[in-house]
This record gives sequence, structure tokens and C-alpha cells, in this order.
Amino acid sequence: ALLFRASTGYTWYEDAFEDAGIPFVTVAGRGFYERPEIRDILNILHALANPADDLAMAGLLRSPAFGLSDSALYLLRHHGGKKSSYWIALREDISYLNEPDQACATRTVSILNDLLPRVDRESVADLLKELVDAVDYRAILAIEDGRGSNGRLWRNLDKLLADAQSSGLVSVRDFLEYLVTLNDAGAREGEAPAEAQGAVRLMTIHKSKGLEFPVVVLADAARTTVNRSDPVYLLPEMGLSVQLKPEPLLYRLSKQLDSLQNEAESGRLLYVAMTRAKDKLIVSGHVSNGRSKIAGWMKDLCGILKVTPDELLDESGPYSQPQTLQHHPVLVWCSHGQDAQLKGEETVPFDSPAEPQTPPLYEPLIDPVPIATAEDEEPVRRTWRATEPSLFVPPSVIGQMTHKALELWLQVDDPRLIPLLESLALDAGLATEEQRVEAVRRVRELIERFCSHPLREEIENADDRHHEVPYTRMNGDRSETGYIDLLYRKGEEWFVVDFKTDMIRSEEQHKELVGKYSRQLERYASAIKQLLGQDAKLSICFLDNNGRTHVTNQI
Repeated sequence: ALLFRASTGYTWYEDAFEDAGIPFVTVAGRGFYERPEIRDILNILHALANPADDLAMAGLLRSPAFGLSDSALYLLRHHGGKKSSYWIALREDISYLNEPDQACATRTVSILNDLLPRVDRESVADLLKELVDAVDYRAILAIEDGRGSNGRLWRNLDKLLADAQSSGLVSVRDFLEYLVTLNDAGAREGEAPAEAQGAVRLMTIHKSKGLEFPVVVLADAARTTVNRSDPVYLLPEMGLSVQLKPEPLLYRLSKQLDSLQNEAESGRLLYVAMTRAKDKLIVSGHVSNGRSKIAGWMKDLCGILKVTPDELLDESGPYSQPQTLQHHPVLVWCSHGQDAQLKGEETVPFDSPAEPQTPPLYEPLIDPVPIATAEDEEPVRRTWRATEPSLFVPPSVIGQMTHKALELWLQVDDPRLIPLLESLALDAGLATEEQRVEAVRRVRELIERFCSHPLREEIENADDRHHEVPYTRMNGDRSETGYIDLLYRKGEEWFVVDFKTDMIRSEEQHKELVGKYSRQLERYASAIKQLLGQDAKLSICFLDNNGRTHVTNQI
């Protein structure tokens, strides 16, 4: 597996693997079907399937295929003092928009009026081809490809068209559900998960948490993060501080504390990356002749191993074997780039092209404020909220952590449990060590109770057991998807268990939750009846009913 600090570094390695004929699977941070150039097309498909879907219509209108401005979207929504759907507003008088937006809106209505009668009447593959031609989408992608994408945007579009062709589907809604299934599989470049077992995997470090591989490459280890000051900081230790001129002492302290927290988080992320390797870890990065010869994690690791940038620049091939503090040998290998310039000249790293000076083609509806570190595909958006008590852990986080431990069917004394929970707590964004300790303690307590419950032993002795079972079915004229926590078989009978982590403190609360979750179990029962051809016995397992595990059986 190749692990990346940010998925924007995938392209160069994907191109190299394609040139070398090495099979690979890219597990993108947000998935192939969430890439901007693909998401725009899928937004248009969603809008064609249901023009009343305002969220999809907003994505359609704001996409480079149609190009309405943010102000136009606002005016279409709120003109005349009443809230109106985009599709209705577009077909009414739009003279209140400026001339460029009027032209874009008129073109949008014309294209949609031409495509809507074809929805669900011709194949999705044919509809997509007509859509791409109607909006000149290949020309739009060619502009972005000219900024350094090396044709990958066109190849991504061709991949989507190939998926549509291979699906053979006519219903747009069915095709969108089909893509959800493909995206959940986490595979890219047309390879199913079973076919991808022998392929190199590319993923972000965040995506690799809880996984291990025989050989791990920490790719692009010289990547640096952009350090920018936020205009406002909201920290538990300092409260609210605002940037002024000159900068107040409280703001400078908050900025320094935020920088230290980002540095600590960077160290934790590096630890996660390096501990994914079972047998061998390869660290890949670049060194340049410029003023900043080495940067990022590569600089930190070379400092620990006492390897200087000048040594790397002067040597080629394997030249030294420093050792770690535990005396493990480390082989250092330097390969000069094909376009290496003379020593002392400023160079652009061969695997990290210069950022384009022109503005990006794809822009969000609301421009996010960049923060100090960006550990995944896009800058993380800071969530502004009032500070909580230090031990407060959102119930949803407890639920996610517990369900993951149950999915892996870990015993409370399993040595993998605590590292898994600590990793999940970090991944969930628990900012303080106190919060993470509290979250691990509470989840471990829930797992310990369940391990001593008779239901655990019954499931252990089942003839067949399946965790987090995905299902898709037609419910009337609508498609329905979901996940069943646990499905197991004893003899000829099937049983469903739905785990709940709600903190129950009264009988009234228990009855209310049973009524609430019963509807969810009814959907599971109907799906199992349809898919397996027989009824299943249903149970809700409350893991914290007055401090004990309580199982409620459904008829």
C-alpha cells in the first residue's frame, strides 16, 4: 500500500503505475465518484431524475457546465420575498438577474428541456453522452487538464461513461444507486474488490487507520502544509480571540497554541502511517538543490537518522545504512530526477509540480477558510461551536466506535481493541486526551457488558454469522439501501440483532426507543424476506439500559 498525507498526490503515482503496467486500486479519501469533475455530472443526473431536488439543482447551476453565480442562486431562491424552488424560478421571469446570469439560466432551461423527456426512456449511457455533448463538458475539462492534470480528468469522465455502459441501466435513479454500491466497494479503475487483492493500493493515511500491510510506502513524505493564520480562534484554553492590528497578546497565544496542536497532530499522523507496515516500510520523498533542500516528514526522519540533504544530493544509489535507536538497519537510496538541474539552482521538485496561478475551475458554493494543516484532499473546514466540558463525548462517536468493535467481533481482552478505539477516537475528532480516554473507557465498558451477556455466547455458536450486512431492494417504486448490524443463522432460522448505544435511564425512555427503532427493524425484516425468502427473528440489543445489556425481542 502507498499512503499519502493528501489524496491530491495520487495523480503522479497513478500515472507512473499506468506507464509501468502495474495494477493499482485507488481508495480515495472521498471516493472516485466524489471527485469534482464526476460529482458535477452526477449532480446533473440527480437533477434530471428529480428537478424538484433543490440541492442537486444548486450543484447543477453552480457547476462549470452551467456557471451561474452565487448571487444568482440566492436571487432565484428568494426573489419576491418568498422561497421558491430553482426549477420553478428558472422558468419564470428572470429579468432581475444580471445579463451573464440570464444567459446562463436561459441556456440551462433549454438544455434541461431537451434532456428531461429522455430520462428513463433511453439508456443512462446514451443520456450521459448527450449531456456531455450538450454542455461541452470535454472542453471544460480540457481547460482544467491544461493546468497540470495530465489528461486524468478526461480519463475519469471516460471511466464514468464506461460504468454507465457496463451497467446497462435505463432508470437514472437505479444507476445512481448502482454508483453508490460501486463507491462503497472502495475500488477504483474498474476493479472489483476481489480482483484488486493483488494490486497496489493507494490511500490517505486517515483511510488506512486500523489496517496493516506487509509492505507500506509512505509516499510524498517531503510534502509540506501551508501555515496560515486564521482571523478567529476558538479554543477551550483561550476562548475566543480575533485578529486585530496590532495583534493582541491573546490572539498571538491562541495562534501559537493552535500551531503546537497542529504539530502534535502531524506527529500522530506520521506514527499512524509508519505503524501500518508489518514487514517493511519505505519512505519516499524529494530533495532539491534550492534554498529549502528538504522539508516535511522527510526532513524530520533524516534528522533522526543523521542523514544530511547534501549527502543525498551527492550520492546516487544505495550508499549508507544508518540505524534507529533500537539498532534496526535503514537503507538510504537516492535516485536523481531526469530533469535535475545544476547544484545551487532553484528547482521545482519533480514529483510536486508548481501550483497554477490561475484560479481553479471548480469552486465550492462558499469558499472555505484555509487552516494550518490540510491532511486530506481539501482543506479541513473548521467547525465553530461553543466549547464543551472536557469529558463530553458526542453520543454519535460512542455509537460509531462501539459498532466498529462489534463489527470486528472483538473481545474485551483482545489486544487489538484499545489501539482500535484510540484510533477511532482520533479519527472522530476528539480534541483532548481526556475526551479520548473517556470515549475508550465507555466503549470498552459497553463491550465488556455485552461479552458477559448470554446473547454473545449464542451468536458465537451460530452456524453462520455476518456483520454490517449491506442490502439494496425495491420498496414499491423506490429503491432502499441499508446496513444490518448482525445477521446470524442457527439451523434453518435466521436472526437479526440491531445494536443500540443509547443511554437509557427509565422504562418510559426504553419504550419510546423500542417504538422508534421497531420501524427500522421492520424494514430489515422485509428486506430479508425479499432477499432470503424467509422470515427472520428480530432483536434490539440495548448496550446501556440502566447500566446493563438488555435484549428486546420483536415479533
